[in-house]
Amino acid sequence: MLPFISGRSVTPFCPPCHDPPNRFSGRFARRVAIGPLAEADQLSRGQVDHAARALGLGRSATYQLIARFKRRPQTSSLLLAKVGRPRSLRLLNPQVEAVIEEAIKTFYLSPQRPRLRALVREIARRCEEQKLPAPTFRTVRGRLAALDPQQVTKARQGARAARQQYEPVGRSPFDELLPLELVQIDHTQLDVIVVDEGRRRTLGRPWLTLAIDVASRVVTGFYVSLDAPAAVSVALVLTQGSIKSCGTLQAGTVGHFGGRKDGCMARKASSRVPLST
Repeated sequence: MLPFISGRSVTPFCPPCHDPPNRFSGRFARRVAIGPLAEADQLSRGQVDHAARALGLGRSATYQLIARFKRRPQTSSLLLAKVGRPRSLRLLNPQVEAVIEEAIKTFYLSPQRPRLRALVREIARRCEEQKLPAPTFRTVRGRLAALDPQQVTKARQGARAARQQYEPVGRSPFDELLPLELVQIDHTQLDVIVVDEGRRRTLGRPWLTLAIDVASRVVTGFYVSLDAPAAVSVALVLTQGSIKSCGTLQAGTVGHFGGRKDGCMARKASSRVPLST
């Protein structure tokens, strides 16, 4: 039985649960026990001890719950705090903390990118020079874990690596292109060896030149030759991509585009290699 307090009178109250009192746990059970005590004008030690036994808590913890519920009468106020020291608590000598901070700033956050063990050795050397106790490996690792990872990457790998890894990716300027509004041309050497049909002599690896529409990813033109990419290759690909629909498009060599019935490019991109004859 838990005490139910109405005004200044204390009367027994049985919570809506068939479990024995020593098994009550959770925020709602604590509210059943703590709520009436927080509303009472005066409390006796026996009432607090009775509620503490019902909740499985100590007397001091029960008084703390009562005070917290008085300040903020909500069920979330009855959450029990975690046992142990908080992670942000630092118990090292301030001089040792200064040595760790300086070593991280001048030694670890550098383009040379030293390892964690090298940092621990460097801190131990500096502490020995100042006649201070060296921190443990776990302590140094905890100090590094508290740093901003973006700033660490920027100091060790450069601003570009930090932007690529942590900053949001901007919208591509090619997202709103229409079909055939922009065509890119690229060259690649095929993994094929061409041989002579008669004597089977090796002639070399052919080059493939492609014109690809950026919006639809459709190949608008292509050219295969044993010669290296040059102005002729680009010109033939552009010619093939700029012909009317009655030509190659209707023959099925390249696909049909929506929005441009004539199959002509609105704008063309230059080749990625220098065009030389």
